[in-house]
Amino acid sequence: MMTAQVTDRLTLELLSQADLASPDRLEAIGAALDADPGLRPERAGPRDPPKTEITSVARHLAAWNPPQVRGRRDDQFLARDTPREGTGILSLAFAPWPRKLWLSYDADGLDEAGLDAIAALVKRLADAMNAFYGYAALSSVLRQEAAFREAARRAGGFKPNLGSGPYFVSERGIGDVYWLNYFGPATVAKWGTALAGLGVRREATAVGGALVWATPTPFVLDPEATAMTAYPWKKPFYDALGLETFIHEGWQDPGVGVRVPSFEEHRQAIPVAEPG
Repeated sequence: MMTAQVTDRLTLELLSQADLASPDRLEAIGAALDADPGLRPERAGPRDPPKTEITSVARHLAAWNPPQVRGRRDDQFLARDTPREGTGILSLAFAPWPRKLWLSYDADGLDEAGLDAIAALVKRLADAMNAFYGYAALSSVLRQEAAFREAARRAGGFKPNLGSGPYFVSERGIGDVYWLNYFGPATVAKWGTALAGLGVRREATAVGGALVWATPTPFVLDPEATAMTAYPWKKPFYDALGLETFIHEGWQDPGVGVRVPSFEEHRQAIPVAEPG
């Protein structure tokens, strides 16, 4: 049985350029969350912490009716109090800013079945959101990554120019390689055969994306690591896709749409038909 050695959080995030504000789309996202009773949020609301107890995320989100006023972001906070305890936020914004779903679960005691459940959730959400990118990783791994970048920034070696995109993922690069890595259809098409054979497992999604396991479990933190790029299991991704695809400490901006698709390319890859 594969279990965590220390108490930690398992963080997952999915980004989309699709219009997620319609009741049908929101209901589909909620249904993806409802599908696993062991991971389904139990409270929701527009403020943190959410106060409203819910029995169906699908019904709650379908009735949300976010105002979608230009220049502001609409948030729906999520929480789960029973095992597996978790928190989250669904954030909707106008293009070109991606719409985002972020979730964080208690990782203590996660076994193989629990990890499979998390991966299945990521895959369902990727399809429901028509996501263009996603990942799942231990929070401790993400904190170490942030510390490496900050140290490089202070030393004057990390000065990313990410344009209008968010810090973690943009039209110029993606954060790094993680336990789970979701790449949308535009990215799969752009990388072509370079993505083949990477990782220890791969599954296609209904909308043409790919979910790739870089490692069998997320419990890969090496406290002695000296850089993001020091993990040997990341090297095949760097070699196949190009190191500058990933926003590492010494990253050199390759330009919009060079290593990864532009936001417009992601929007063009969204299927006309709504999910479900």
